[in-house]
Amino acid sequence: MAGPVALTRAVADETDDNFVMRRDALYNGRRCNHIPERVATRGFMLQILKSFLNEVGIGDKPASRFDENDYRLAAAALLIHVMTIDGNETVAEQRKLHDLLKRQFELDDDAVDELIEAASTADREAVDLYAFTSIINRSLDEEGRKRLVRMMWEMVYADGRMNEFEDNVLWRASDLLGISQRDRVEMRREVAALATPHDDA
Repeated sequence: MAGPVALTRAVADETDDNFVMRRDALYNGRRCNHIPERVATRGFMLQILKSFLNEVGIGDKPASRFDENDYRLAAAALLIHVMTIDGNETVAEQRKLHDLLKRQFELDDDAVDELIEAASTADREAVDLYAFTSIINRSLDEEGRKRLVRMMWEMVYADGRMNEFEDNVLWRASDLLGISQRDRVEMRREVAALATPHDDA
């Protein structure tokens, strides 16, 4: 099987007639008479080459819809941090993460999957929670931050129970988000009252 370099050369070696036909098809059959033939052909060759390189993983990747300053990315990263802190990521927690992000941010399934992938990478690369809480503090008011803390508690109790690692993360995150101890504890009690202990590895 030819490698990327050989295939790239093969693309570049196509005849001008083939590129002209491709170019004309790209412009819906309308020949661009105002563009010199050689310039138009070379430009189209570059476009074909760039598309090919993207397909084989050499070119630029499509831009993510969630940039590093998007509060949704920061919120998802906090939820993922809660989910993975104990090293025991369950099916119930994965399902809860997907449902929370889809409901709160009104995303379709593909967007949720993209957000989870981006947030997982961000969580692995972050040195502390402040990287995320600072973005959220700039983006959300107090009620919005409370909703996020409640989402984190829902993430904690997705498997019906809480451990000391999760409790510690919620304490630190709530403090950085400016949520009082009283509100944090009250939300924990409300969510815990609705949780049902179960095993779902």
